[in-house]
Amino acid sequence: MMQHCKNTDIPDTIKNDINNTKRFFKNTLSLKKNNKPLIGWFCTYTPEELIIAGGFTPKRVFGSKKIIKAESYFPINFCPYLKSSWESLLSDSDNLEAIIFTNSCDGMRRLYDTANIYLKDTPSYILDVPRLISRSSINFFKSNLDDMQRFIENLSGKKIKRKKLEEAVKPANNKRRLLKNSVRFFLNVR
Repeated sequence: MMQHCKNTDIPDTIKNDINNTKRFFKNTLSLKKNNKPLIGWFCTYTPEELIIAGGFTPKRVFGSKKIIKAESYFPINFCPYLKSSWESLLSDSDNLEAIIFTNSCDGMRRLYDTANIYLKDTPSYILDVPRLISRSSINFFKSNLDDMQRFIENLSGKKIKRKKLEEAVKPANNKRRLLKNSVRFFLNVR
């Protein structure tokens, strides 16, 4: 059974990580305040740094609490998280410049197919993610990242500059590190 920890039980390093994560999300939100268009994304495999370097604000698509319309698009046994995510897209797709999916599971692939049919005015891209770690899978993934970059460049009408990408990599990697440390801490609080 997992214990609930009081704020005083959390080590200073984790408190700092939490505060840094809050700052990262505030900075991401400030990009939207600067009128940067939004690109929706679902899966943590999505490289947010490409979205940011392309001049867009990455917006994580989370599911809706209530699933009403989405039920009619999918079978009863379809993934509830993806159904609730589709519900969010149905109400929010007009605010998105594009949507990025990852080919991480069959349900996500079906969600991508559904978006291409029913959200034709919102461009979408699916990033194929390799299942193995090998030289050929790394080359495969690099090729898919290049395709995703071209998709984003076509949306913006501008090439992604290496300097912009390098600037976007640091905060994205920092966010990943912070989330990883937070998860490790809370998994060890048993």
